[in-house]
Amino acid sequence: MKDCRCLVAVFLLAWGVTPVRAQATEDNLVPLHNLPEINDANRNIIRAFVGKRVAAVAADKSSAASPAVKELIKECGGTDKAAAPGEAFKRAYVAACVEVIGAEFKNAEVVPATRLITVLNTFGAVDARPVLIEALADPRAGVRAAGAIGLRSLRDKLGAAGREAYDAVLAALKEAGKREKARDTLKEIYAALNYADLPNSPDARANAAAVLELLDERAKQYAAGQVQALGADDAGLRLAAALAKTLGDDERKGLIVATAKMLKYALEQYTSGERKLSAVRDSTGNPQVVELRNDMERLVLVGEQLLVALLAPPAPVPAVSDGMRKADATEMKNAWKRWVELLQKAVGQDFSLAEAPESQPTTATTKPGSKE
Repeated sequence: MKDCRCLVAVFLLAWGVTPVRAQATEDNLVPLHNLPEINDANRNIIRAFVGKRVAAVAADKSSAASPAVKELIKECGGTDKAAAPGEAFKRAYVAACVEVIGAEFKNAEVVPATRLITVLNTFGAVDARPVLIEALADPRAGVRAAGAIGLRSLRDKLGAAGREAYDAVLAALKEAGKREKARDTLKEIYAALNYADLPNSPDARANAAAVLELLDERAKQYAAGQVQALGADDAGLRLAAALAKTLGDDERKGLIVATAKMLKYALEQYTSGERKLSAVRDSTGNPQVVELRNDMERLVLVGEQLLVALLAPPAPVPAVSDGMRKADATEMKNAWKRWVELLQKAVGQDFSLAEAPESQPTTATTKPGSKE
């Protein structure tokens, strides 16, 4: 077969005819996949390919959007590792996707915008970082969550990308968390901030500082009784616990204060007042109130464990969680009074519970955490 191909080529040359090489088009980039270099003409073809499919996704017509998403991912080797293109092509292709998607996602509706950010996430490319950071400031929770998910997937690569990239991501996530109003999105932001579970964190102290600043801002909302994205901060406290060994004395004190503010709010919701979540039952409670109760229970469990770790109280250790497991509001209050004494000695602040008139919560209109 090889000899036949050579004979054909010789025959064509003898007649003054040059064999035709496949040409790349906006619908066929395969001829570019293994080029050692990508020139400007090649980049224009790649950009046209990407632009056509991004436009189809942005139009939000399912008949065209789904195939376009698959094509955008597949072209970078996302679904067929054996046929993955060369590095020169991949760099040019990802750069085109970052450029086009970065320009278009802001003007698309929420579903296609989220799809476009998700396409970038599949590449695992640090070059997508600026667009993902921009997505964190989007007015739509789903787009913000997609941006946070993408940054989470890049954690193990940011160290190699340089300190500037790492610091920029920490700062963006921290500020996004401070203003976040959707519970599930805030959870994704905490997950993206979690470098503690990586074998080699770029800078654990910088990571801890960003988390503590975010928790401090969140704690202010609890102290004011106006909490956005309620139900996400147990994830933040777990992350803080994982980073606690890197904290200095002042930072530990700040974390104690933030944790105590959150616990005080949760216990007031749980043991007294209009809701009295300790009285809520799965079988009869409003689903939203049951969800809120579960959120507050997680916060109490995680928060109390963190206080034990930070304060190392003498035995017997106060156990608010024991009373909570029994749905015994009085036992919970008494256990917290012992914590109040310990906290007063440790940080010089009073975290006594505010008593409020009690009533059984048969209905509720307040959602535990916005899912906008």
